Amino acid sequence: MKRRHLNRFAVAACAFGVAAAAGSAAADTKVAYSCADGSVLIADFGMSEGRVALTYGRRRVALSPVRTGSGAKYTNDKTTFWTKGKEARLLDSGRQITCRVIEE
Repeated sequence: MKRRHLNRFAVAACAFGVAAAAGSAAADTKVAYSCADGSVLIADFGMSEGRVALTYGRRRVALSPVRTGSGAKYTNDKTTFWTKGKEARLLDSGRQITCRVIEE
């Protein structure tokens, strides 16, 4: 059941122009991630000032970029999102989730 649910999200995400890898994210690019907890996370890198909008569960949050040693990192007061290649980590309200880009 979870796999079928995940596949519907992957197909929908591809229909809306989801990129194959976060590293190639450019303006107006959305990337879909499959997370270890069974959820799907959509990252919209098309916001102004280098910000990213995350949609996961019933939440949508906007995060600002911050300096990092490698990859890309975005944060606000409650949520942090790191990406490096096809991997991502989401830290939200004390809970950490590992995610991976959904391939087309």
